[in-house]
This record gives sequence, structure tokens and C-alpha cells, in this order.
Amino acid sequence: MSRDSRDHPGRIIVKNYPSDTSSRDLQIMFEKYGKIDDLFTPKNKETDKPRGFTFIRYRRVEDAEDAIRGMNGRDIEGHKLLVEFSYRGGGGGQNTFGASGGS
Repeated sequence: MSRDSRDHPGRIIVKNYPSDTSSRDLQIMFEKYGKIDDLFTPKNKETDKPRGFTFIRYRRVEDAEDAIRGMNGRDIEGHKLLVEFSYRGGGGGQNTFGASGGS
């Protein structure tokens, strides 16, 4: 089954948040925009530390749009969040969201 943006139109990627931000912190920040079906933070295979970005899939594309409008550019502890729709990456192994494997 293809897992590109047509299959998951409510999928966003969140980047540039503080390194001590947990998945639960992100869930709390983003769930106010709508029902989250999945939240995934890839880890570095060698260090087992988060790679610095998270995929969030909303049940409704309108909720994802609201999250982008509400959170993109927001300052979190001196870090300006980058929040945008996530599109399928190329090559390598793929996780649930179709992002490329590797570091």
C-alpha cells in the first residue's frame, strides 16, 4: 500500500523544537487542533536519540491545516517551529509515514 500524501492527507512534520521536547509534550501542543491518529519521532539508529523531527497524522486534513496555521513559526524556548505537510521521502527503508531511513 502506498503511503504518500494522498493516503494520509492529514500528515504533518514538525521540526526545530528543543531537543528535550518529549513525544507527550508534542501531543499536548498539537492535540488541541484535532484528533491525532499517530505521532512518530524517528530515532538515530546508532545513538537511539531522537533525530529532531516528528510526524503527526490527524484524522482530518482540516485539523492538520489548523495545526500548521497555529504552530508554524511559534517560538518554543527560543526555537522557531517549522510545521508543514509531510510528503513521501525517497530511497532507504521507510517508516509508517514514508520518511527515508538513515541519519
